[in-house]
Amino acid sequence: MDPTGHAPGRTWVEILSRPTLKAFAMAFTAAPRLDAWILGAPVCGPGPIRDVFQATRGMYERIAFTAETGSPQRNCLAWQGQFQGLPLSGVTTFRFDDQGLIERIGLKHDLSGPVFSFSVELKRRIRPALPAPAAGAEIQLTTFAGRPSCA
Repeated sequence: MDPTGHAPGRTWVEILSRPTLKAFAMAFTAAPRLDAWILGAPVCGPGPIRDVFQATRGMYERIAFTAETGSPQRNCLAWQGQFQGLPLSGVTTFRFDDQGLIERIGLKHDLSGPVFSFSVELKRRIRPALPAPAAGAEIQLTTFAGRPSCA
């Protein structure tokens, strides 16, 4: 993304700000995947991924990227925000293909503050973008093992 000394998250903010799904999707491979334990299942495809990030933008009272590091294959953004008047922080990681397109995003929230209520509210807002959970399935907070794939 942009580990060149520019403001952290500058490139990602530009991608998120693209006005159309078509313009947003140009930053991704044909089958990108978002993994975030707060969602309980992977989110697949540019449209559903955009839906998730558009929803989160409307949930934070404030959010700022605080650090960025990376290589041509991977990038990591640290961020801090506020939700329901309480601090919420974490990291967003990106994996790129050989052409520099995003193929995978990992969204990791620190397990403190209002993370549970954030998860509940986000799922409520994006329910159509999430795959239906298996009967009796529970959200795993510490691992992606056993989650459905995007195939």
